[in-house]
Amino acid sequence: MYLFADDTKIFKIIENKNHCIELQEDLDIMCNWSDTWLLRMHPDKCKHMRIGKETSKHQEHLDHAAYNLKGRNLQTTTKEKDIGVTIDSDLSFDKHICQKVKKANSMFALLRRTFQFMDLKSFVPLYKCLVRSQLDYASPVWSPYLCKHVDMIEGVQRRATKCLPGMKDLDYMDRLKKIKLPTLAFRRVRGDMIELYKIVNGVYNKECCNALSLWEEASQRHSCRGNSKKIYPKRATCTLRKNNFYIRTVKIWNSLPESIVSATSINAFKNAIDNHWNNQELVYNYKAEIT
Repeated sequence: MYLFADDTKIFKIIENKNHCIELQEDLDIMCNWSDTWLLRMHPDKCKHMRIGKETSKHQEHLDHAAYNLKGRNLQTTTKEKDIGVTIDSDLSFDKHICQKVKKANSMFALLRRTFQFMDLKSFVPLYKCLVRSQLDYASPVWSPYLCKHVDMIEGVQRRATKCLPGMKDLDYMDRLKKIKLPTLAFRRVRGDMIELYKIVNGVYNKECCNALSLWEEASQRHSCRGNSKKIYPKRATCTLRKNNFYIRTVKIWNSLPESIVSATSINAFKNAIDNHWNNQELVYNYKAEIT
């Protein structure tokens, strides 16, 4: 059972009837605390959302579950935006991806209207700053796993690079090699590794990352393979869980050599992993995988 709350939103992962009761008790405690410290919450600005698929055993109860704050029922929602990321109830991030692709295409259209002529020298910094940044923001959270979403995101860079002089007749991979731009899929994998480096090395608060366990801490078996900061893998059966941040990144992280994971700083880690992955097919072919 998990609870997330700020001044306008309340999210809850619900599993059964007991958890519904526990959530209402948590809401009552939080409401009393806010009244005590004169930080009152407005019931009309609070919502609740169920995340994940409920089993038929609990479906009937969940359909009728209602939560209240100060005696007023909370609104039910299936998607909500928080810190720039639109979270939906099935965690597909379809709405978020569509919004980001639309925004990135709009920004590039603005660039084309503003600059009558755009050569390679001017294109790269403008594209990276105004267009690609839209698709990089918080990607470890919403990283797509469906082919339609991956193609949709990569299509932004495909169309943008095609508008450059002399690039129209080249295929996407050749254009990227000539411009020296990596695929957005590679950027997301690279971003995942940077986030893992920060977590493993204590850049973030460890209490917020307690789901991650190093191999030597979680297992009695000693492994001589891989690096000294190997993460203990967890099993996943459903597709949704297989593609969450923890599960999808462990295998790649454990395959990195010791010289990379033991980097003394974040910038040193970035440089080391870029040199290590310089010849990876994923750099210019978004349908490939890290090997």
